[in-house]
Amino acid sequence: MGKELLEGFPELDVPASHWGNYVGVVATTVVGVVLIVVTIIILSLAATNYFPMYPASTPQVCSAGQQWSMVAQRCMICPEGTYQTVGSWAACIPCPGRMVPNETHTLCERIAPSEIVQ
Repeated sequence: MGKELLEGFPELDVPASHWGNYVGVVATTVVGVVLIVVTIIILSLAATNYFPMYPASTPQVCSAGQQWSMVAQRCMICPEGTYQTVGSWAACIPCPGRMVPNETHTLCERIAPSEIVQ
């Protein structure tokens, strides 16, 4: 039997030219194990809703002039300077230059020359 470095662990008789192969196999194995552990952790957290895979609620279809707020979890009136022409959950659209949304934020209107502040 070969020499033993520590009791019960025989010395490996591997030429130095083959060490790179063993290092590559060990590195690949370590990376694979780490990926498996991370995947298990993520799936475990998702299963407990600590780290949900999907939002807590699905966006609802809002009326024209509104958009869905993920923070408030409800439909909100379009922010100042934006509009939404159709019922949707999508974000409101900014009005083009020299236009402002109407009172209901359902379309944009031209600013009357008398209303332009210079």
